[in-house]
Amino acid sequence: MTALVAVLTVVSLLNLLLTVGLLRKVREQADRLAEVEAGVPPMLPDGVEIGDFATVTLDGEPLTRADLTGEVYVGFFNWNCEVCHDRLPQFIAEAERRSDPRQVLAVVRGTPELAVEMTSRLDPVARVVVEEKRGPVQVAFHLYATPAFCVLNPDHTIRASGYEPGLAAARP
Repeated sequence: MTALVAVLTVVSLLNLLLTVGLLRKVREQADRLAEVEAGVPPMLPDGVEIGDFATVTLDGEPLTRADLTGEVYVGFFNWNCEVCHDRLPQFIAEAERRSDPRQVLAVVRGTPELAVEMTSRLDPVARVVVEEKRGPVQVAFHLYATPAFCVLNPDHTIRASGYEPGLAAARP
């Protein structure tokens, strides 16, 4: 009985240490996000033209900068980012307000297998691209951090951008 109590005590202490470590990591991530939101833009500044890119959507459709016609609402996510998952419903709600899913682009950092939960929610409302870190679309927008959102003008310049889905969509 004493051995069992000793084992349970050790397991409980290890669990406590792991929990404290995870809480510290979450706090560091929240602090980093606050720093980013305070001053560093998530991508190219407003008024700047995005670069060229060539990629393929999740549906197998080729996609280039030239395919982004009209005003396009763009969101960048990371499959394993808690804040990205938190902002996903806002992005989807804004995307649903648009009449054509082809005017919405969602870029998910990761692999199709890892990002399946996120892409399955985005697929009905947007063209979805899944790419590894520093993929062609991320490079074209000079993406700094996720989640990030912007409205792209018909001339491929960024009209508005930010870390909040509504911020980028609402600005004139």
